[in-house]
Amino acid sequence: MGLMALVNLFAILLLSPVALRILRDYERQVKEGKTGEQIKFDPDNFVKLRDEANRDAWTD
Repeated sequence: MGLMALVNLFAILLLSPVALRILRDYERQVKEGKTGEQIKFDPDNFVKLRDEANRDAWTD
């Protein structure tokens, strides 16, 4: 159990910077007055996700 918790904590630490940048992008779009349907995730805005993001997962 302890080892699994350590692995999960390590993964969270690795993903936190990317997750926080995506959250800031979302909050920026909300401040611009965009509605839920207008808010779009564009992996090209994030250097680390540009080549790694699954483009099919984000299509309408």
